[in-house]
Amino acid sequence: MKVSFNQKFNGQAATSLAWLPLLPMKKILFVLLITAAGCAISWTIATSRQHAQAAAQLASQQAAWDKEKADLEAALSKAGNRRAGQSVYTPETVATISAQSTPTEIIEKLKAAKLGNSSRNTRIAIAQFESLIDAGTNALPAIREFLMQNQDVAYDSQGLGRAKGSRIQTDFVVPPSLRFGLFDVSKQIGGPDAEKLLGEVLSTTGRAVEVAYLATTLQELAPDKYRDIALTAAKDLLAHTTATPADPVNKHDRDYLYAILAMYNDTSLVSVSEAQLIQADGQVDRAALKYLQKSLGEQALPLAAAAYNDSRVDPAQREALARVGLYYAGANPQANQLFDTAVRDESLSVKARANFIEDLNQDGFINEKHPTPEDLKLAKDRLDLIATYEDRVQDPKLKIAFDEAKKDLKNMQAKAAVQPAQ
Repeated sequence: MKVSFNQKFNGQAATSLAWLPLLPMKKILFVLLITAAGCAISWTIATSRQHAQAAAQLASQQAAWDKEKADLEAALSKAGNRRAGQSVYTPETVATISAQSTPTEIIEKLKAAKLGNSSRNTRIAIAQFESLIDAGTNALPAIREFLMQNQDVAYDSQGLGRAKGSRIQTDFVVPPSLRFGLFDVSKQIGGPDAEKLLGEVLSTTGRAVEVAYLATTLQELAPDKYRDIALTAAKDLLAHTTATPADPVNKHDRDYLYAILAMYNDTSLVSVSEAQLIQADGQVDRAALKYLQKSLGEQALPLAAAAYNDSRVDPAQREALARVGLYYAGANPQANQLFDTAVRDESLSVKARANFIEDLNQDGFINEKHPTPEDLKLAKDRLDLIATYEDRVQDPKLKIAFDEAKKDLKNMQAKAAVQPAQ
């Protein structure tokens, strides 16, 4: 039977004090003091040992946590450096993956990952993606096996956002989904095998956003090599999507798909886009409008002007059509006419017209911060255009909008005057 420290001490104390009555009182007091001091010292030693054991255990746990934290932070830093171009991964460098997890096992973990708002889960997922990159071409068979199952796991509900012009976001720290994370892993691994895998997915996927991402990525890796495959995929999907307010997914899909056509300067769907420009419900197919403007340039002005004056168009949609003219306002007489029509159109709210006027300082310029000679000429043309409205506009809000645009255009000229010659 185990005996506690207190029981043991009490027993020893009782034995050692049994002979106290045989001593004089002063000696008895002295012995008691010595005994008490011994008890205190014994208790202090025992307590110190317990504290030391607890401190050692805590230090061990802290060291393990610090190592895990350092590993995750290193993975995050590595991911950021790779994307910032601070380190270059060469396809010939094929690292041996940790014996603890094979590429297939890592993908299984990523399938079960729940990122949400957990920064810890996010760091762990990024570390796992980095492990796949470090595995090099050894990871590609497992990646291909998952991608060809046409499954996905969403990580970010915001997705990739809408396409801007002819560009789509292809770089991210946290991917919007597992598939996009594996696309990025393949891109970072690089080499002919990774390129072949991305091309295979491009030719088989039925998702517009994936077609846009893969077409853009492959264009970076191998310019124009996958042009025909990308255009065929985009056109096939465009033939099966429509733009309706009730289906925002399809609306964004069309943005992505038309952006691919614009990226390759493909004008084969101009006539189709013209026919689809005004929808049956009076809405303007803005994806088609952007494609027409990108493909035709100033030649899109007659189409925009005709659609603006079409009685079928919802008045709230006219601002989008007028912005085609705004892009060329000041330099093109037809654009100036469309601009004037929009400024005087009382079916548009004053706020919408004011915003439209203020944007004379941005739409159509190549570089607002460092104006080119073409920008400076356009700025002068627009200042001349604004001068024609000084006595014609009565609404105070529209006057303020013209003044704001005028101030910004003059600032652009002043900025160019003090910039060193290139």
